Amino acid sequence: MPTTFALNRTSRRLELGNGKFLRAPSLSGNVTWQSPAEHAALLAGSTPDQMTRALAEAGLERENGLLSLEGITPSPAPRVAEAVPERSRHRKILVGTTIASDEVEFAIYRDEDGVVSLHLPIPLPTVNQAVTATVALGVEATAKVPAAASATPAPSVVPAPPTHHYWIKLRPPQAAPAGPAAPKQMAMLGGIGGKVIQFVKRKVLGGLEGDAVYLAAKAWEALYRKPQGFHGGATPAALLANPPAPVSDFSPFLNKKALLFVHGTTSNTSGAFAGLTKFPQAGNELYQKYSNLVIGFNHHTLTKSVAQNAIDFYDGLTSGAYEFDVISHSRGGLLARALKELSPAQLAELADSPGWAPPAGVSIQIDKIMLIGTPDIGTPLADPNDLPKAVSRLASILSSFSQGVAEIGLGALLTIFGGIVEGGIGALPGLEDMDPGSPLLGELNTPPLNPAFYFGVEADYQPTGGLARAIENNGIDALFLGELNDLIVPTLGVSTVKGQVLPPAQVDEYGHATGVYHLNYFYQAGTWDKILQCLP
Repeated sequence: MPTTFALNRTSRRLELGNGKFLRAPSLSGNVTWQSPAEHAALLAGSTPDQMTRALAEAGLERENGLLSLEGITPSPAPRVAEAVPERSRHRKILVGTTIASDEVEFAIYRDEDGVVSLHLPIPLPTVNQAVTATVALGVEATAKVPAAASATPAPSVVPAPPTHHYWIKLRPPQAAPAGPAAPKQMAMLGGIGGKVIQFVKRKVLGGLEGDAVYLAAKAWEALYRKPQGFHGGATPAALLANPPAPVSDFSPFLNKKALLFVHGTTSNTSGAFAGLTKFPQAGNELYQKYSNLVIGFNHHTLTKSVAQNAIDFYDGLTSGAYEFDVISHSRGGLLARALKELSPAQLAELADSPGWAPPAGVSIQIDKIMLIGTPDIGTPLADPNDLPKAVSRLASILSSFSQGVAEIGLGALLTIFGGIVEGGIGALPGLEDMDPGSPLLGELNTPPLNPAFYFGVEADYQPTGGLARAIENNGIDALFLGELNDLIVPTLGVSTVKGQVLPPAQVDEYGHATGVYHLNYFYQAGTWDKILQCLP
């Protein structure tokens, strides 16, 4: 049977079992612990949901224990309340855990509003561990050590499993709206409502230090973004098919203008542009405009740089001259721009492939580009130093909106987070290209600009409720420093190309009242209206 503990605003240690304990200073309410076996039995009777599928993609086991919290009430801290009122109520809990040396573990916290955040375990020092001479920097190894003691060898110590703990800030519930409550979008982590903390784990990958993130992401892409290269079909439904139909005969595209779809990070054509299925007339009109010469390009966006994607684009074509207009989403716009603006020599240099050259006889011309939510000046979410915060933020976004799951794989985020836990922050070339100071953006944003070929759709989204509390810090978006954004990309960064703002007639902006954000652009009739207005 699950065990329930009553919190009484003390800091005493509550032993949960399975190597875990809890401290909840200044909180009252009830905490229920389900052991791995009890949680496994609960999951066996529930319908698999998007969290279950995402954990499976990331190779994570969720039968590692679960905490549910009810009626949690913080007590005020009077002296702090006088100086900083917004910090007057403590809502943090500490969960201690013992993690085996061959395992990776992290915590998933889901609040009453269905919003998820990811939490890293904090390693603790081993009790009674000796400090070696190499650790004691600046101190002589023999300083102040009696000769007799130094001559005696130190006893061998059997290393214990590393011990960690989590500090998790509990978010207050959103005020209930008037009228019927909206259904929650995110999985209930086993069907339990309220606040839930789920502990998940996997075995270590055994990669080199610092490479765990890259290796985990590469394995995920190989399994869940396997179809690569050009694909298409004679109808919009064929273009969006999953799995896609590869293009083997490029002769219809030679010396004619075609329409190219380029997806964003961790996505594919079928996920990024799934909204087109809701506007069949727009899809049919695009196919008519381009005489059915419509094609998509699937590519890996985590472990490959934009320049490498462009090289793969060239290498995937047979000899001949090609001309494309492009509908791009997010990072896909940077790939479209790289194909249009950078020479093969520049691409080879950025990809660290100095010996590469395009296949004989292949030439590419990119004409008009629809930049839908493209980070033309970068996004702070791509800063490698902020990768844990960025991944948790994206998980919070996906837990709040059902449409985003098709665009950004939740499994990819959990995979990356597991890699961070195992090996620290590692390099993901496809993400680093979107860092505002990346070499790629330095090349792309070098003047001059002919604005006639660029068109943008951007959004200003202001989160509310549980999502706002999950991603904001004291009312200011910590990663974007208060800058307008669509949750993932700076709003005005979409229409700023090579340091110049595109003409107003070539840009549509969704205001915050519209509810449009980075992952639902293509579910808006206005987006397709703009595309049809600008192309060809």
